[in-house]
Amino acid sequence: MRPVDGLREYGNHMMSGEQPVKDLIKIIIKEYGFDECTVIGPGKAWENLIYDLNDIIDVKHIYDKDPALKYTIPYTVADAIFDDVEVSDQLILSLHAEKHYPATRMWKGYHIMVIDQYYSNHDPTTKDTLDKENWMEIEKIGDYLVYHGEVK
Repeated sequence: MRPVDGLREYGNHMMSGEQPVKDLIKIIIKEYGFDECTVIGPGKAWENLIYDLNDIIDVKHIYDKDPALKYTIPYTVADAIFDDVEVSDQLILSLHAEKHYPATRMWKGYHIMVIDQYYSNHDPTTKDTLDKENWMEIEKIGDYLVYHGEVK
C-alpha cells in the first residue's frame, strides 16, 4: 500500500485500481512464462511494481524521462518513443501508456499497456487509438485500462 505522503501527490484514484492492475500484470507474466521485460515510463507511481516484478521476471531495463527517479535496476533517462532505446523482444510493459503512442508500431513482442483514464484526456495514446488495434485484449480496472497482446 502507498505511504500516506503519496495520497497527497497522486490522489485517491490511484488506490482504487492500482493493486488489481499490478496483480493482473503478474498473472499475465506468469501465464505466458516471460523471462525478461523492458519497462517504459513507470514514473514514481509504479516504482513498487517494478521491484515486485524483478522477483518474478528479469527487468532488463527501465526507460523514463524523469531524471529524479533512482532505480537500482538498469535505468536510463530517455523518452522511449523519441530516443534510441533497446527493448526486450519478449515483453514490453508500458506504464502511463497514454503517453507512449506508437509503441505498438515501433516494437514487436508482447505488450502490456496500462492507461490511466483519469489523466489521459489529451495524450497521444487513448482508448480510441488502442481499440482500433484489434489484436489486444482489454481489461478495465477502476480508472485504468490494461491492454495486452502480441505484435508480430
